[in-house]
Amino acid sequence: MLKQRREAVQSVIDTLIPAEVAIDAAIREWGSLVTSIPAARVASGMAAETGHEALEAAAATFALLIQARTMMLQTHHQLAETKTGMGMDAFSFGGLMPKVAAAPRRLEVVMAA
Repeated sequence: MLKQRREAVQSVIDTLIPAEVAIDAAIREWGSLVTSIPAARVASGMAAETGHEALEAAAATFALLIQARTMMLQTHHQLAETKTGMGMDAFSFGGLMPKVAAAPRRLEVVMAA
């Protein structure tokens, strides 16, 4: 029974970590896209209106990715609580990086009304 629980926890972690990395990669790529749109507009000498709708859509997508990352972190914490509830705290299942000692600051997206 213990072996089965350890294997179950490990299988979830083996899926969770690549998903976390993928969300961070998507945020990085969309951040680059958001900054490239106005840079390309300026470099081409086009009017400020050029590509504005695309910039808005890219920025909205970026904000949604940040929300997805927030939910990812909540999922991670809830899974840690589940692991505790299963009596598996004595076992280390690894991770990519050490945990941050202080509570993370919350990112807020400010949108025009």
